[in-house]
Amino acid sequence: MTPRPINSDADSTSETWAALLAHWTAVAQAASALPADDDHAARWRASVAPMIALQAIVFALADLARLDPTQRAVGVDRSGVLVPDHARALSEAWRGQAMPRSLFELLGDARAALDAAAHLGQAFVVRGGADRFVMPDLGRAIALRARAGSIDAVRFALAADVGTELGPGVPAAFFSPVAPQLESAVTAPAQVYETRDGGVRRLEVAPYLGELRAGRPLLRVVVADGRLLV
Repeated sequence: MTPRPINSDADSTSETWAALLAHWTAVAQAASALPADDDHAARWRASVAPMIALQAIVFALADLARLDPTQRAVGVDRSGVLVPDHARALSEAWRGQAMPRSLFELLGDARAALDAAAHLGQAFVVRGGADRFVMPDLGRAIALRARAGSIDAVRFALAADVGTELGPGVPAAFFSPVAPQLESAVTAPAQVYETRDGGVRRLEVAPYLGELRAGRPLLRVVVADGRLLV
């Protein structure tokens, strides 16, 4: 029995919850049918509860942007306690034996979801109707905010260098945490990678906290823990 995490990107929340429930109900039923005197089966039975809890955390964190900012903070803090707890439970269940790959992947999903949730902020994306967008001197604007004493409110920010040309739908900057006065969707930070193939320039948007992609990253950290880096 090697269950895999459900992809939380479904057409609707209700449909995803239904799929999640059906999947883990089947896992729990399969685990209960395993022979009680089999060591491997016993390890899987002990893994069911933390597996279900970790997948629920992954799903809930993916929806965290919809919540009120105070509730988001509580959700991140609570998940930060629960993920290590469930990881320890799985480690204990598989003590003395290699943990199945599917469980390692589930743990990786939960940790990645927690990391992304902790960095939620606002991305400023080039409008779809723009044929060409050249990055302004955002560093100067941030520096002005810093001198005004408001930079401490920024945990970290990403931005493209001044003069960088970006295309429609591509993030030009990102600020965390969310500033209620700024009109922009709440999201996890993204990176933009530039590649060239036969002279053709292409831009790819990927999770900032994910694996490195081929190409040159165009966004860099300009604020870290309220400290200006530009």
